[in-house]
Amino acid sequence: MLHPCSRTLLAGTALVSILTAAVASQAQEVTDPVVLDQIILDASRGEFLTADPSTTVDEEDIEDVRTGDIKDVFQKEASIATGGAQPIAQKFYVNGVDQGNLNINIDAAPRPNAATHHTTANYIDPGLLRSVGVAGTVAPASAGPFALGGAVAFETISASDFLRAGQTMGGSVTLGYDGNGDTRTGALTLAAQHDGFEILGYAKRADGNEYEDGDGTSYPGTATDYTSYLLKAGYTTGDHVFRLSTQTITDDAPRTQRPNFGGFNTGRPHPVIKSKLRQASHSIRYSYAGSNLFNPELTLAYSKSDYDIDDPSSTQTNADILKFKAMNTATFGAATVEYGFDVTHAEVEYKGTWDASVADGADETSKVFGLFAQGEYEFSNVTLSGGVRYDTQSFEGLNDFDDDVDGFSGNMSARYAVTDTLDLYAGYANVFGGIELTDAFSIDPTAWAYTDLDPSRAKNWKAGMEYDDGRITAGLEAFDISIDNARDVDRNVDFRSRGFNARLGYSWLGGEAGITVARATPEIDGDDAGAYETLDLGAPLGTMAAIYARHEFGDTGLTLGGTIEFADDYRTDSPDPDSDREIDGYAVLNLSAEYQIATMKGAVLRLDIKNVFDETYADRGSYGQEYSSLIPLNEPGRNIGIRLDFKL
Repeated sequence: MLHPCSRTLLAGTALVSILTAAVASQAQEVTDPVVLDQIILDASRGEFLTADPSTTVDEEDIEDVRTGDIKDVFQKEASIATGGAQPIAQKFYVNGVDQGNLNINIDAAPRPNAATHHTTANYIDPGLLRSVGVAGTVAPASAGPFALGGAVAFETISASDFLRAGQTMGGSVTLGYDGNGDTRTGALTLAAQHDGFEILGYAKRADGNEYEDGDGTSYPGTATDYTSYLLKAGYTTGDHVFRLSTQTITDDAPRTQRPNFGGFNTGRPHPVIKSKLRQASHSIRYSYAGSNLFNPELTLAYSKSDYDIDDPSSTQTNADILKFKAMNTATFGAATVEYGFDVTHAEVEYKGTWDASVADGADETSKVFGLFAQGEYEFSNVTLSGGVRYDTQSFEGLNDFDDDVDGFSGNMSARYAVTDTLDLYAGYANVFGGIELTDAFSIDPTAWAYTDLDPSRAKNWKAGMEYDDGRITAGLEAFDISIDNARDVDRNVDFRSRGFNARLGYSWLGGEAGITVARATPEIDGDDAGAYETLDLGAPLGTMAAIYARHEFGDTGLTLGGTIEFADDYRTDSPDPDSDREIDGYAVLNLSAEYQIATMKGAVLRLDIKNVFDETYADRGSYGQEYSSLIPLNEPGRNIGIRLDFKL
């Protein structure tokens, strides 16, 4: 009998072969290379101003997963692992680095710390996304403070995404159903534009029951119950552009005390309790396209994350952040420079009636003022980029502790075009990270003294090559991310993640196929580490891969596709005696079919079969798989989902 991984990989190979054969004759008739459109949208400028490449998730890929979750958004990128199985617990890792060590924005609004380390700080609804840009390892100075492992920019949909030129009103309706968990989803988008004004409103509701894994085990506290809203408006007059974005998402389902894993093997209780998570981001942006030397952008943004639980006593954890940023972009011939300043004020707070010491609240705050400049220069077949930041931080902790720290950050990258199709690149970043805020749930005023906390600093490099002839794409990259004095509750540790990324892709008229492979291994203070030691810093990922294929069959309206999630067996070799289990590998096949209904203009019917062979597995990014005392939170078993999209 075939091993489940072998069975899935064989099925995936057959999928790619069938799609490739189906279009072979069509592709041979194409004389010019065809490149699938890609959009890279930073929340402020439109792209990361660095010579080394960024990872992108474009509008077409997001369109496929609008009723999914953040794991689906990154399904083609092995270098971005997402663990947690359910949206409230899903954390993503870029090159093995936890999202909390990345500078993350959505419509230019920074994301706050997680309210608790058992939940995510980035509960993202793919239905409101247009694109995602990821600068792993090396981020530009203009991305913001404390980008220790890189930066991520989410951009949401706008009215112009739904309206054609001259069209004043429009929108879409989405209805979805997933069999595993009996989950129903509905979303409505309305858009309008007139005389320089545009406005978009989006609302989504998802409701369902607990899901089952491949063995038929139901996981308490995994029911779906969330609501998502987005309001986005803009006004353009001449060279002046004003933009407003506000979005909220609320998860109101009962959850286990620790939603990021399945329970304990020690008999320790893991009850389902009443809980509510609410995350919101708001931003106002102004930009002016004046001249080559004067293109200012102003941003005022605020984000908040609240998590309330009955534990069984009442507990509230809150995290918020306020940002103002002023930046100008100037062009001098082949050189582009971004420069300006930003101010952030962040706070985490914990209240709990079960502990008298925090009944009235305990909090930490961080105030940061930063100056930055980032530039890029192109000449002949060489592109150079570099930037510098200076940040000063005022940190206030428990028991009247306060400290003022400051530091410089710098980055530099170079890209050399060996030929028209082959590029070599390298990048380095030395980043001041200040004193990170803890997650609110970890606050302990009875035990923390802060005397052993020092500001963190990251020293990262990456180097690689890219090949792109318009049809075949390939890449290979090595990276090394070292964060010295990373915060671990009330002490410092040295964290390191190193490994490689590789990719190979082929595109043809109407389709694409490819594979991405990534390996990342973490260390704490020079030793191999497991999920507990690297909590909020990284994750033990090992080797992972993503295989994908997709083809649109001409004028038939039919599109077929599929992906394979793969992870190799992995043992952490952590010194923790409880970390004694090898993490099992897996290979999971997902298939999809999409049909544009000819008799209903603007209507698209989509069928998804996830985990086709009903495998029992936990995503490699999920917490605690190597510990014999814990039960990991397995991913859902086979799920058949159907979705109907209708443009108004």
